[in-house]
Amino acid sequence: MKKPNFYLGIDGGGTKTKARLEDADGKLLGEGIAGASNLVRGATQAIDAFLSASQLAFEDANIDPALFSDTAACIGVAGATVEPHASDVKQWQHPFKQLKITTDLHIALAGAHNGSDGAVIITGTGFCAGIQHLGHYEEIGGHGLLLGDGGSGAKLGLTAIRLTLEALDGVIAHTPLTQHILQSFNCEDAKTLVTLSISKHPSFFASLAPIVFEYADKGDAIAMQVVTEIATFTGRYIHRLMDIKKVRLSIIGGISNALMPYLAKDARALCSPSLSEPDLGAVLQARSMVK
Repeated sequence: MKKPNFYLGIDGGGTKTKARLEDADGKLLGEGIAGASNLVRGATQAIDAFLSASQLAFEDANIDPALFSDTAACIGVAGATVEPHASDVKQWQHPFKQLKITTDLHIALAGAHNGSDGAVIITGTGFCAGIQHLGHYEEIGGHGLLLGDGGSGAKLGLTAIRLTLEALDGVIAHTPLTQHILQSFNCEDAKTLVTLSISKHPSFFASLAPIVFEYADKGDAIAMQVVTEIATFTGRYIHRLMDIKKVRLSIIGGISNALMPYLAKDARALCSPSLSEPDLGAVLQARSMVK
């Protein structure tokens, strides 16, 4: 079989989907960004985001999207192991020459260590962690906002709203953070805040993370409490990964840079910068499946 001329890596997450297009020599040709593609929210929405990000990457490279058929693609996406959503996307009649679908963690590992062994923690809209060493691959965390994700941007925002409700109930004192949340939602009572929040997706709660960090940096008591909880949770997973195998470890994701100063000193000392982004890790995975 003739090898493809193009290699596409797609990083699908709870907030955005990013595609990276390279040629056979590894030259970056174009990039595209689309909306959320977490499979737990449905395969149809995810596939639309995959195609949109891919098309934008091809357009950025001034290449006809008809050449999807000459492209090896790898998609790393949140929820890739959750049924029945995983089966739904595997039945997709995709337009690519070859396609590999794996987890967002798998491509993050490949990107963070440029294809070498190592460990990674993703602290974005969601949370997951994993390690790869001498052929052994293990994922931990990634249980979703309801059951886990204690180190995620979504958990950060959700906890901030929960504590704002406690302040409205008079159980704890208001702080500038809780007042900011109420003003931004244009509400003054618990019932209205619950109504505005109760049916929201994780990306909604994650959108509050920058505000929480902003107030934590100013010493706001509630913001500090929330961020400290997130950092403590993440620290436990750092040490667990190192218990499995002491390898190079990186923390990536939308809140990773803001979170790093709040990690305990011993946990922070175990972290190294990511060498590449997950979408490049996906390209490496796409190349690896071509014989």
